[in-house]
Amino acid sequence: MKPLLALFVVTLVACKSPPSIDDLCERVATCGASTPVEEEGVLNECLSEGDFIAERAFESDCEGELDDYLCCIDEAECDWWFDCEEERDEFSYCIGELPLD
Repeated sequence: MKPLLALFVVTLVACKSPPSIDDLCERVATCGASTPVEEEGVLNECLSEGDFIAERAFESDCEGELDDYLCCIDEAECDWWFDCEEERDEFSYCIGELPLD
C-alpha cells in the first residue's frame, strides 16, 4: 500500500503542463548573468539546446521524460542544474545524450 500512496503523492506534485522551452530559457538566462550580453548569450545557447533536446525527445519517444525535466526546471528556476539532476539523468538516458556545458 505504501508504494501506491507514494506514486499518488508524486503524481499530485508533478506539474500538469510544463512551460515552453522558450519561456524557461528566458527565465533561466538571467541566472548568474551579470551583463545583458552574457544574458543574451545564455539565452541563445539555451534556445539552441532546447531545440535539440525537443527534437531528440520526439525522435526517441521520450516526451514524458522531457516534460518531467522541464517541470523540474520550472520549479527549481536558478537552482535547476543541481535540483534537477535526477530528471536530467533520466531524460539523458532516454534520448542517449544531452549537450554538456
